[in-house]
Amino acid sequence: MGNSIWSRDEITLYSEAHKLQITIRFLCIEISYEIRRFSFLDDACKRANVEHICKLLITKPDPHAHRYAGFSYVFSLEELQKHENCELLLDIVFPYAFEDGCAVTFKTMILAMCWNSSFFSRLMAVVKKVTYNNAALNCFCRHFDLLIKKHLIIFLDKFEHVVKAAIDKNFFYRIKLPSRVSDTNMDQYLEIIDTVLSRECLCRELLHAKREVVRVPSYITDPEFTNNTITQFIASFSSVFDEDEITKRVVLMVSYDLRVTLHDLNFVYYKYGYNDLFRILLHMDLYDNVSSKELLSVMVFLHYKPGVDFHDPTFIQCLKHHAGVAPVVVHDSDVHFENDSKVYEKFKLRELETVLCNKTNSLDALFDYFNQEELKELCLGLCERKDIVEKVKRLPRVCSLVELSRNVARRLIVEGFGVSTAKEFLTVLNGLRVDKTAKNVLALERKIYQRE
Repeated sequence: MGNSIWSRDEITLYSEAHKLQITIRFLCIEISYEIRRFSFLDDACKRANVEHICKLLITKPDPHAHRYAGFSYVFSLEELQKHENCELLLDIVFPYAFEDGCAVTFKTMILAMCWNSSFFSRLMAVVKKVTYNNAALNCFCRHFDLLIKKHLIIFLDKFEHVVKAAIDKNFFYRIKLPSRVSDTNMDQYLEIIDTVLSRECLCRELLHAKREVVRVPSYITDPEFTNNTITQFIASFSSVFDEDEITKRVVLMVSYDLRVTLHDLNFVYYKYGYNDLFRILLHMDLYDNVSSKELLSVMVFLHYKPGVDFHDPTFIQCLKHHAGVAPVVVHDSDVHFENDSKVYEKFKLRELETVLCNKTNSLDALFDYFNQEELKELCLGLCERKDIVEKVKRLPRVCSLVELSRNVARRLIVEGFGVSTAKEFLTVLNGLRVDKTAKNVLALERKIYQRE
């Protein structure tokens, strides 16, 4: 092998969604008579002439080609699976491309798992290590419905930890959803899901709300997990699903014990305002992963801390932050999360107001519920936005009796029952013998001062 015309390398297989179009790339093939640009072999590669390439590889390139130190031209063969010489070419190259104990990238293994060929089994027999990065982990979820079950099982038996890394990172929001999988691939998709969820290392048993024992990715109830999955899911798929469909899918995730973060709650409010999904998330145990509370929406702050006082320094900081932020409408299509998790990692709370097309602006919504004189004076002293100033000036000169009664009742609930979270407040409220309208007012769900 030392005098081989090929050095060790890997063959990367590309499979487009629902097509299995295979591209084979030979990278850095060192030939004793080096491939030269515009040589016969170079030309055959550019033209994807499989028959010509096979003959050249067998007979060796022109021995008079210029020899120089370094690596050969990188070339590819498009749609090689259509040619009868595909397996022959693989047989020729495999011994030189993959030696026993070699390391291969996860992306190569993923795309090989999509190809119904003996190539994957041959590759698994010699691979000792699989390397991966974030892009490769995302690739696993994007190709989920194309994976061949028998190949995945073989891979899991040897490299289960690699799949676990992909699941822990982005299983819920990166994986193709059933509505995006073709009818012909649905059975295969469900089989792959079942194969992954059946692994003890990857999942755990959970008693579902319907009293059925199910298996879910173990990371979703990990105390250290703060990946804001709901935020990422909505950002990735709000252009595909309407609000009702988003709500159904998030509720399904939560029913499997997906951790809900304060960041998620804030994102939902900025995206949809006070809707059914926001109301549902308020009933959850919220993991507080927001270090700077002033970056929360003012209304989210009031829901999250039902006993907060308007003189609270943190609330005042929150008010100051939003008083100087003018809304800039940017459509969802301008924000891309689908294929690059690094984009999301840069997407922090501070950008929410200026990036999302809000249905409910933070300060604007505040004065649909409150008309206290001290709050208006505080806002007018801080606010630089003319639209908010005009709205405050149009409010009635004094609070309505409904607001005064609501504020007193909320304070009694907080102090009387020792309430500190939104979940506790709503739990007590649901147990009170008052009508639905009164509960909606007390929960800051029903507006008191309607927009003109």
